[in-house]
Amino acid sequence: MRLEATAVQAGSANFSDPAVMERIVDGIAAYLRAEKIASFSAFIGSVVA
Repeated sequence: MRLEATAVQAGSANFSDPAVMERIVDGIAAYLRAEKIASFSAFIGSVVA
């Protein structure tokens, strides 16, 4: 399974919660730190179940 969100989905979420983009970015950064992934580019395409 690949984990993805489109810009349309993230943009739509912004209508109901204007702070959602900051939380998405913070959540991704926290996940990368916890999993010891060096960069976002190293993460892209790597999550497959």
